[in-house]
Amino acid sequence: MKITIDRIIMGVLVIILAGTSIFFYLKSEHLEDVIDNELDYRSTNPEASGYISKEQALNIVLDNLNITQNDIYDLSIELDYKYNATVYDIDFKYNRYEYDYYLDAKTGEIIKSFHERD
Repeated sequence: MKITIDRIIMGVLVIILAGTSIFFYLKSEHLEDVIDNELDYRSTNPEASGYISKEQALNIVLDNLNITQNDIYDLSIELDYKYNATVYDIDFKYNRYEYDYYLDAKTGEIIKSFHERD
């Protein structure tokens, strides 16, 4: 059985591709862990990270809707990374609708919002 140059090259390419795939998979898992750890720190220390507080973020949303915190229920506020930015993901229910807001955690700018019938 003769081993040709083509087979050797093909074998080397398979080894390189498999190694590269494994490397990038492990690298992406590591990056996800780093981002999650950073978000955990920032969510417990938003002002130290240069972010507005959860209360400030909520007040921006409530002012936008011209309602108070007493008007809403099932409130959830989480720091997340979406839309190429660190954002506050604010979810709540009001007047038989479910609202979802994404605010830039640094500026408080509303990046995206939507609501649907509960």
